Amino acid sequence: MISESSHLNLLYVTPEWVAKSKVFMNFLQKCFDKGHLKRIVIDEVHCCSTWGHDFRPEYNHLGFFKSMFPGVPILGLTATATMSVLIDIQNMLNLNDALIITAPFNRPNLYYKVINKPLDKNDCLNILEKLLKGKYKDQSGIIYTSTVKECEDISKALKDRGLKVKFYHGQLEPDVKRIIHERWLRNNYQAVIATIAFGMGIDKPDVRFVIHHAIPKSMEGLYQESGRAGRDGKKSDCILMFNLSDF
Repeated sequence: MISESSHLNLLYVTPEWVAKSKVFMNFLQKCFDKGHLKRIVIDEVHCCSTWGHDFRPEYNHLGFFKSMFPGVPILGLTATATMSVLIDIQNMLNLNDALIITAPFNRPNLYYKVINKPLDKNDCLNILEKLLKGKYKDQSGIIYTSTVKECEDISKALKDRGLKVKFYHGQLEPDVKRIIHERWLRNNYQAVIATIAFGMGIDKPDVRFVIHHAIPKSMEGLYQESGRAGRDGKKSDCILMFNLSDF
């Protein structure tokens, strides 16, 4: 546990930890009483809302921040909140007088395309191989899949075809995830074959393509995942491989 004498500028915790740990909340209260709690930032704040695509019940408990720590600024951040979700978030966090700053959803450097996804797995691999060796040769990207098995199978198959790729999913150990992420950032891997576990903290500017090998669970999910492309403002492609059987 962190001691009261710790010299910390920034502390990351999950909402699950805030909701369940009385020891941590006592520590936070002492920080506030001594004037050390300068700001509370809630990332992925759309998770507060039952209307949001990634609702997590523990975010419901964060509404007490406003009353428990009066005068401490609260900042909520998200990339994918609709107006109805924003209103819900304000109510749940007791931030009805909050200043809302929004940016347009449209990013003109991203080009969206839907292509037919063959039923035969080998034909799908042929499409991916052609894209990575042709149009996106020596360029960085992400290929999203829906299951851990599919993630690993596609990664192995593309490796066997001479491509520098690696799978990434929630069942990997934290150190393994970190190594894969770092090697991808250094372009040791051309692409990461990933489930939605490859999400938070992904901020590589030169991602030229995001391919969805399977249909995401929601439009918000599609927007958020494909939005990891082209953060340097340059032209990038967002490809959805569509087959009705994936539903």
